[in-house]
Amino acid sequence: MELASEFPRSVMRIQRKAVGS
Repeated sequence: MELASEFPRSVMRIQRKAVGS
């Protein structure tokens, strides 16, 4: 279940990019 650990990481990266944009 490595996806569960990579899922939150990707979401945080996308959210940070959306906020920075």
